[in-house]
Amino acid sequence: MPTRDLLMCSALIVAATAAAVGAGEITIAHVGIVLDAPPSFSERRLATMTEETAAIWRPYGVTITWLTPLREPEPGPADVRVVVRMPLSPHGRRTAGALEPSLGSVVFVDGIPDGVITIRPETVEAAILAARWNGRSFTEAPWGIQEDFAGRALGRVLAHELGHYLLAQKSHTQTGLMRATFKGRELVATDRRAFQLQPRDLAALGTRLAQFMATSPGSPGFQP
Repeated sequence: MPTRDLLMCSALIVAATAAAVGAGEITIAHVGIVLDAPPSFSERRLATMTEETAAIWRPYGVTITWLTPLREPEPGPADVRVVVRMPLSPHGRRTAGALEPSLGSVVFVDGIPDGVITIRPETVEAAILAARWNGRSFTEAPWGIQEDFAGRALGRVLAHELGHYLLAQKSHTQTGLMRATFKGRELVATDRRAFQLQPRDLAALGTRLAQFMATSPGSPGFQP
């Protein structure tokens, strides 16, 4: 199927899913994310990152509460809680050849994701260095634009890794949010249609969210 047709199909799926969420046909699941971000990150970068991740998952009935290791959870229990670590090199920015090859990762134990997501900011930043802004290099853009680019890219990488956890799948799709690789320009583009779930993912997501809901505090099926 041509890329244009795939995007149109994905857009229709997202629209139908969003309508179902709005009509109450899909139960909204609450995901609490404990975000252990580097202290050097600006508020603008963090805000852009968290909003991007939330915006990608919102149409599928997933709402995210952002926490920090030093802040108490907000009122109302989350159906599931995930920890996101974002380690930086202790020796400062490394060259591209010395960086970890993957943008992020989730560890699976006996086929089950363990609830800890690792995002590698330096590798993500290296991936978007070739991105263009008004025909100029990313590094020549104003500070605010650079922070928006970096935040958007980090948010999309996090949304992808969160997908591995929420879908409980190691595998990738050929297109969409769960594809195996991303180009730098895709990570920073304002259009996020390329970061939608594909049809095969929706059934897996529904099953997984139902499991979270059944075992979350306050649900009829919860057993401490």
